[in-house]
Amino acid sequence: MSAQAPAKKAKHKTKIVSVAVPDINDFVPGHTEGDTDFDGHGPSVYISADVKRKGSQLVLAIYAIFQETESDWTTFEGALEQTFYDVNLQHPGWRIRSIQGNFHQVYQTVLTGYGQHSISPFGTSDFVNNMVLVGDSDGGAFGGDDKPRIVKLGFNKIELTLVK
Repeated sequence: MSAQAPAKKAKHKTKIVSVAVPDINDFVPGHTEGDTDFDGHGPSVYISADVKRKGSQLVLAIYAIFQETESDWTTFEGALEQTFYDVNLQHPGWRIRSIQGNFHQVYQTVLTGYGQHSISPFGTSDFVNNMVLVGDSDGGAFGGDDKPRIVKLGFNKIELTLVK
């Protein structure tokens, strides 16, 4: 009777890579409700930023809503998805096993005053590292058209565990 040696399992190789998430510049959500003037009432702002995994690709998903804090509830709302990484292009033969660290962040506030607002502090362990927003842009005294937007949304790098 001959004894067979157990079959050896092939050992998977793993590696960790650092990936830069691209900045979002000048994202303007669409007008969805009310007139187009915050009239000095806020706006209340909610912004969500996520990295989603879609097979071999990573997608940056942004959602933003700017809403007046009083009636007529002027609202601008929009979403953006942008593919920024494909493991098949950057590391052929490898697969994404997991995303490490923070890859989701929500920010909510009420903007006061007019013009640009630099939002800080964000740390190196946060997903977002800097944010510049415009809410009420025209002074609000005599009506007008506001154009709320994300002027800049910057991110810290994320780390991926790859397997081959």
